[in-house]
Amino acid sequence: MPITANEFQLAARIWLPLAEAGDPLSQFGMGTLYHEGMGVPVDLTESTYWFHRASEQGLAEAQYNLGNAYKHGEGVGQSEAMAAHWWQKAAEQGFAPAQFNLGTALMFGRGVQQDETAGLDWYRKAAAQGHEKAQAS
Repeated sequence: MPITANEFQLAARIWLPLAEAGDPLSQFGMGTLYHEGMGVPVDLTESTYWFHRASEQGLAEAQYNLGNAYKHGEGVGQSEAMAAHWWQKAAEQGFAPAQFNLGTALMFGRGVQQDETAGLDWYRKAAAQGHEKAQAS
């Protein structure tokens, strides 16, 4: 049964005060709602704001999303260096998608100095967790 717009609006009403109070999972939730326009209008600046707040508290999923926002310039100025910075924080916590993205950044020198050995290392870590693209690389 799909989630309805009313349920996303309810989630936003519940998560917002928790996010404002500093709860990183609620901050991540708000970032996701604003990014996807679920229960709230799409607002990439607001999305990135919430991902950043959760990232500063060490939430790997938020760090990964914040890295993606910097890579694509969604709600922030485009910066491959900042993308790699946040992916590294998430990768160091074992978050496979971030390990793959960081590996790619290192392989091609995107936002970091090119280091194919380190890039392959991150690919291997992601592959060991079942990340399909890393396994194919």
